[in-house]
Amino acid sequence: MSAAPPADVSIAHGHASPWSDRAERLRFFLWIDVGVASGATLFMIVVHFTVSDTAWVLALAGCVGLVAAALLTALRVLARGRILEAFGIFAVANWAIALVAATAAPFAMPVLVIISLLPAALAVPVVSRHQLPRVVAITIVVATAVVALGTLQDAVGIEDDLPGWVPKLVTLLFTPVMAGLVAIVVYQTIDTLSQALDEAMASRDELRGAQARLVTASDEARRRIERDLHDGAQQRLTALAIGLGRIGARAGREGLPIERDVEELRGHLADARSELRRLAHGLYPSALAIDGLDAALRGEADRFDLPISVRCAPLPHAPLAIQAAVYFCCLEALQNAVRHGAPSTVDITVSALDEGVAFEVTDDGTGFEPGDDAAGGQGFANMTDRVGAFGGRVVVTSTPGAGTTVRGTIPV
Repeated sequence: MSAAPPADVSIAHGHASPWSDRAERLRFFLWIDVGVASGATLFMIVVHFTVSDTAWVLALAGCVGLVAAALLTALRVLARGRILEAFGIFAVANWAIALVAATAAPFAMPVLVIISLLPAALAVPVVSRHQLPRVVAITIVVATAVVALGTLQDAVGIEDDLPGWVPKLVTLLFTPVMAGLVAIVVYQTIDTLSQALDEAMASRDELRGAQARLVTASDEARRRIERDLHDGAQQRLTALAIGLGRIGARAGREGLPIERDVEELRGHLADARSELRRLAHGLYPSALAIDGLDAALRGEADRFDLPISVRCAPLPHAPLAIQAAVYFCCLEALQNAVRHGAPSTVDITVSALDEGVAFEVTDDGTGFEPGDDAAGGQGFANMTDRVGAFGGRVVVTSTPGAGTTVRGTIPV
């Protein structure tokens, strides 16, 4: 049988997400924050000169203006590649203005709470995992303080000096803006995570394909060695045995005293040929490629001195590589049962599923405790690796004194 053509190797290239770069994401939000802070500063200055001349409005406008300046500084820091330092300025500026504004303008609490939460929402793709809990903890403290200041204190406030429509306008104008920022953060995070998941799935599929190709290549190498041993070394040993037989017969006719030695050599050659045949069969069973999985499994079962039941359904849609995986897993499970379980019977069942192949090897041996590596641990690992290369799964269940069952499924 000719070797299967190698599978095409393809590398999945995921689309580049606009939010995949930490610096670009932070720069995007810094500019938006600068725009919001600048707009809020201008709004309060207009209110101060047209609606109310209270000093608190002007002072608050100055604080927000300082925040805008701090954010511009963060942009310059970010331009030098110092991402964490720029994020720190962004977070501190938002937390500070939320606390200050909660003292002077408690009517804007919905906006201020969102402002205090924004750094934590943006921190997920920016800071490292060990820094994230610290950012979240500070955010919780600041948000709690903002709510406490806006709810409990009444010593300072500018609401009494403003017409009733101004606080309402502030709430209606800036709450959607800040909520929109949070929504963008959530969207960006989901987009980034979705892209990472797509890339992980593509990498997993590519890795699984590579594993399957390695398994197929290994089996093909086994088949080549088996054919070479059968067609080469075994044939030469057979020819040598025939030649020795002729020499022995001639020596017997001529009365030469070497007939016994020749027969002894022929016996050694027969033993070597049998051992070589067993070695070739262990590398890759020729019956699997010629007669199919059922014949290969029954041939293996006949080698053991105990009752072994083999039930193998036809597998017309299963490639030879997958049938080989089932064969070697069943053989591994059978050998483990005989070696470790001392069973009186073993049942091997191979079934055709709608979208794959299932196999089961059950024995009535001694079983073992879960986690007992001595009971075929490496053999089970080999089965898991071989089946996993084709996207399959192996489950081993065992009860001390009640035997062991190895079940596996492989999608086709």
